[in-house]
Amino acid sequence: MFRFLLKTADKVGMVADVTNVLKELNIDILSMEVEPHIIFLKLPELSPERKKELFDSLLNLRDIHQILTVELLPFEEKTQEFELILQNIDYGIITIGRIGNIKYWNKNAAKLFSMRKRSIPDLNFFEIFKDEFIKNAIDNGKVVKNYETFFELNGKIKKVYLSCGALRDERDRIVGTLVILSKPEDVIRQAYEIRKPYTFTFEDFVATSESIRDTLNKAMDLSESDEDVLIIGEKGTGKELLAKAIHNESYRSQYPFVTINCASLSNYFLEFELFGYEGLFLKSSEEGSKIGLLELANGGTLFINEISHLSPMLQEKLFRAKENGKFIRPGGEEEIELNVRIIASCSPAYRDLIEKEVLKKFERSTLFMPPLRERLEEIEILSEYVIEKLEKIYKRGIVGLEKEAISMLSKYEWPGNLRELQWVLESAYYRAKGKRIEKEDIDLDRFKKFFTTQVMDTHGGEIATLKEVVEKAERELLEKAMERYKSTRKMGKALGVSHTTIAYKLKQYGLMGKK
Repeated sequence: MFRFLLKTADKVGMVADVTNVLKELNIDILSMEVEPHIIFLKLPELSPERKKELFDSLLNLRDIHQILTVELLPFEEKTQEFELILQNIDYGIITIGRIGNIKYWNKNAAKLFSMRKRSIPDLNFFEIFKDEFIKNAIDNGKVVKNYETFFELNGKIKKVYLSCGALRDERDRIVGTLVILSKPEDVIRQAYEIRKPYTFTFEDFVATSESIRDTLNKAMDLSESDEDVLIIGEKGTGKELLAKAIHNESYRSQYPFVTINCASLSNYFLEFELFGYEGLFLKSSEEGSKIGLLELANGGTLFINEISHLSPMLQEKLFRAKENGKFIRPGGEEEIELNVRIIASCSPAYRDLIEKEVLKKFERSTLFMPPLRERLEEIEILSEYVIEKLEKIYKRGIVGLEKEAISMLSKYEWPGNLRELQWVLESAYYRAKGKRIEKEDIDLDRFKKFFTTQVMDTHGGEIATLKEVVEKAERELLEKAMERYKSTRKMGKALGVSHTTIAYKLKQYGLMGKK
């Protein structure tokens, strides 16, 4: 093809003059674009002699000032740029006509369909996506955003998130539809990037004692591997922060870090939180679907806080899904691919509630977070660090702590560990009237009620909360009662409670149906 432009005078009839010249020379016009003072032309390829003849004839026109060859016409240039964008965008892009015929597709759409690009036009969109909701939306020109749907092609069923909107002409008539297709992991990753949490790394730890340094060094080594990790420590020792540091130093750091606290939910709800569901969740709910935390964490890390509160059945189901690399949502049929790292935590007193087979998986990758009472030599540096962070935010002019205040903090047992230290220091920071926090600014009794319920566990000498000890005793009592009485009514009678209370407790501890 031969492309060039003519710079012309601002005169009516210039296009007619140029086309007359081409007509006299018997040269076809393949394409023409007109802008003020410029005419762009695309012609068939011409010999050097014919080009000279054409240019001489055009320059004989008094109102043509200059002729320049170009690589592309403006519309071709814009089309090429647009095509380059569409072909390199991360989503599958399709445009379809009014009857569902596929008119345009990019390489990611072809990849999503596992087909060659040139074979896609042989397909009809509505033959691939047999979804009445989508068809009705497209027929009526409605906008759809991130709608979860499935399609079957070549015997394979795939899940995608579909967005679409009508393409309209200058008279606002629907002439087609633009469809954007996203893989589930792409949607999840995008959502994670939008609300990506603060990046906590090993450098953010304040640690000088040998015990915590050993833990951090081992954690650094584990961050370079892809082993599942178990972090054992009392409440408030920073188990989740350590898990975040491991994640953020691993190759999974560009993917989500998702947290679930097993101690705050019953096992009935925990299963749906982890695995999601299809269909009816509760009798009172609408039929639908829910993405579980395992899917949200796909590619990244799932942090299971207090894994010992997860029933043995769910512990086994979770790690079976992880090992198989796939699972099926409760109520669903489609297998969902899974690629996730698990970092779990538990308190020392509850370690024996982790299933033996599950515990074996952490044999080489268990970390111990020492309590603050074993790191009292770090009280000064930890306190200064907390005050420095508070000062950066609130700027009250507080520069540190007096020696008497540090001495007072160093003699306390800290049952609430680092969490309690931070609460106490925040309170003192606001009470302080001078440039440094004094002994009188510190109130160790203010938060004591939140932590003094911790008692010694007679089995191993470890620290556990009263709630944890009561739950452990309840579980052991229920297991013994199950062995002896077999039915909830007999168990309730023997234990002095109703059979419905027994049924609830069995479900709470994951003992329902267990023999």
